[in-house]
Amino acid sequence: MNDCLNFLISSDNKEDTLYRVLNTLPQAIFWKDKNSIYLGCNLYFAKVAGVSSPRDIVGKTDYDMPWNKEQADLFIEFDQRVIKNDQAELHIIESLIKANGEHVWLETNKLPLYDDSGNVSGVIGTFIEVTDRINAKLELEALNKELEQRVIQRTKELKEANIALEKLALLDELTQIPNRRAFREYFDKIWHSHYKDKSVFSLMLIDIDYFKRFNDAVGHVLGDEVLVKVARHLDTVLSNKRTDFVARFGGEEFAVLLPNTDVKGAQHVADALLKSVAKECIQHPDSPINPYITVSIGISVIDPVESKNDDNSLDKVDKALYQAKKNGRNRYQLSE
Repeated sequence: MNDCLNFLISSDNKEDTLYRVLNTLPQAIFWKDKNSIYLGCNLYFAKVAGVSSPRDIVGKTDYDMPWNKEQADLFIEFDQRVIKNDQAELHIIESLIKANGEHVWLETNKLPLYDDSGNVSGVIGTFIEVTDRINAKLELEALNKELEQRVIQRTKELKEANIALEKLALLDELTQIPNRRAFREYFDKIWHSHYKDKSVFSLMLIDIDYFKRFNDAVGHVLGDEVLVKVARHLDTVLSNKRTDFVARFGGEEFAVLLPNTDVKGAQHVADALLKSVAKECIQHPDSPINPYITVSIGISVIDPVESKNDDNSLDKVDKALYQAKKNGRNRYQLSE
């Protein structure tokens, strides 16, 4: 192609024929000297530039064209790079505002133009409009970006939903405190941490005294209200220490974990729990020991290094609770 255009520029005999050839090509063709001054073009380029004849282009620069200065700077920079490096740059995508104000995308090729001595004398360029292709690509990229954002948002929503479901799975629906599964997970966690630190923690098992009689006397609706109130009191008493933990263990039983707490500390908490429940003065119409709701508490201080296993610890605190009930209820009992 370069040889053909060089021949076009240097040949007088076939100039008209070659111009007709250039003007029938479905792409813009132009050529410039080393100073980026236009030497010629075909009709396609002249139309893009908004002139009636290729002759109107000769002697002008891109600053004389209808495109803005920023575009002209880029086009001339492109020219000079090709001339300086004596190397073609092909299939370059560029943006252009035509003489009629239409914004189009171009695929441009620029090659060094040589004189008869083989020296670089300028640049020759071609371009075709690829607006539909680029717009389709941009639309696809926009759709992909939108889809990616939707996926990110959906993933975030699913993650949040899973976290919420996980929280629900660890929460007692009635009392809105942790359930037995949550207790089991936390128990295992502090067991291992205290085993590593060679420290002790305390475990309590709490039972509402004569709760079956209460339900039989006033009904399960009021029984549920009592469970909620007791849970609230237990949670309030333990709220001063972030690591303390209370859960509904099942039925009318609650479990409490007190990390880094010895016998004296556990007894102090047990006294506070007993007083808090008693202070509420929830009437019990069928309790043989008290006209109000009371609780019994079993306590076990656990040393993971010395204990055989966690199940043995749970068994010991359960026996302590049984002993508290046997001794008259409304009290706490330390495990043996």
